[in-house]
Amino acid sequence: MLGELIYEGKGKARGMRVLDDNGTMETTFQEEGTIFGIECTTTLTVVSAYRPDGAGYSEGYGMMLTKESDAATPHFICNKHSKRAYASL
Repeated sequence: MLGELIYEGKGKARGMRVLDDNGTMETTFQEEGTIFGIECTTTLTVVSAYRPDGAGYSEGYGMMLTKESDAATPHFICNKHSKRAYASL
């Protein structure tokens, strides 16, 4: 399991808004994809900001629904310096 792809999706940003004068943004995404080979639809709202050291940081929560009517709530974290995104269900 370590190193294996568990989720892959493709979609669009559905909405964006500026939250403060420091450039903090909120973006809502909707994707179609697969998790563990099962088709799903994911809606995710992410808040993104730059830290004082210049690193970009994003964190958000969402809802994932499979074609079999199963549901999960993903927690998304991305640090721009690491170039990786992490999610927990």
